[in-house]
Amino acid sequence: MRTHHTLRHRGAMAMAVAGIVACAATTASADERTHALGALKQARQELSLSKNDAGGHRERAMKRIDDAAAAIEEDGPAPAPAPAADQGTPDGAAPPAEATPGHMRRAVALLQEAKKAVNGATFADAKHQQTALEAIQRALLQTRRGIAARQEDEATDE
Repeated sequence: MRTHHTLRHRGAMAMAVAGIVACAATTASADERTHALGALKQARQELSLSKNDAGGHRERAMKRIDDAAAAIEEDGPAPAPAPAADQGTPDGAAPPAEATPGHMRRAVALLQEAKKAVNGATFADAKHQQTALEAIQRALLQTRRGIAARQEDEATDE
């Protein structure tokens, strides 16, 4: 009798541990999706601050960022993202756009961060993850093309 009780107790413990592990994995995955959404939002902000459209590449990159965010959000609810750190001036206004492609380079770094987070996340539907990754890759391509176009324009101006 004691053996049966002990086995039942061990079975209940194993189920509890499995539940905790599954809950932690779900939370970590939701955190990764939230992190990806935050990085995408920041990348879009950086691109919007760039004053040169770089041959249309900036606008196309922003559209791909929107597509990636939509795919992540379509997969289901994730926890609300933490408020972004204030990156504006002391009065809360956005910093002025730079004459260099610095915003676009920061956008590349943020897009790479978002890609890593999406790769590490678990999605209810793998199609959403694949769509987000493809859109992020296209946004990276457009942003890099924009940087190259801008550098080419600057070289021809000299």
